[in-house]
Amino acid sequence: MHKQLADGGLRAIDVIGDGNCYFRALSFCLFGHEQGHMMLRKTIVDQLFRAGNMLGGVAITCEELQKDDVRKQVAKLKEDGSWVGEDMILASAAHLQREIHVYVAMDGKTAAQNSPRIYSAPPSTAPVGSLPLLLAYYEPGHYRAVVKRYDQQYNNSVNSIPPAKQKST
Repeated sequence: MHKQLADGGLRAIDVIGDGNCYFRALSFCLFGHEQGHMMLRKTIVDQLFRAGNMLGGVAITCEELQKDDVRKQVAKLKEDGSWVGEDMILASAAHLQREIHVYVAMDGKTAAQNSPRIYSAPPSTAPVGSLPLLLAYYEPGHYRAVVKRYDQQYNNSVNSIPPAKQKST
């Protein structure tokens, strides 16, 4: 994956691997640091669980939002360290009004097969000309921020970020 990103003029920036890596990577893409991850988690989960939004391909109704299992799912997703799925990536794109491109590391695949998965905001909300947020997903479940390889804005701040610490088990 590193070669594929480098060939496209990009590089992956590691973030802390504590179950919040998706939101940490988003925070880094948006703000240049990881500290906004909990604010992003809360606001995007709130976005996902609004009446009329889609969850698992099904529109959420006001009645659904009152069910205990849905409330438990909302509470779980808001918890520090809980992992996310594609519904959360789509909710992120809608909330942030930006496309999110996710490069996925797949062993033995060519660069063409490793092209990013694109998650789009609804067409009516995405501002014209806004740049997509770029992430990389590494098995067995870690996201990293992706930035332009020679972007001076990130070269200074990134060099001072220590390597990600994995959550001990």
